Amino acid sequence: MAKPTGFLTEDYATSDKLEKVKKRNEIAINQERNLAQMAIVWLLKDDRAPTVLVGTRKVSQFADSS
Repeated sequence: MAKPTGFLTEDYATSDKLEKVKKRNEIAINQERNLAQMAIVWLLKDDRAPTVLVGTRKVSQFADSS
């Protein structure tokens, strides 16, 4: 669940937004990807973004995104 401080708050995670995330997760699974991989691909295809910087907290998260 969202932390009480920071940019994500309880009121941000609405049922509508959670439903959208679930649908996108289904799309990712059908493409044999996870949500992080799908997000990176989406950013790389956007001509407005000249580069994509990926930040992770653990090496395992970086491995999951490649």
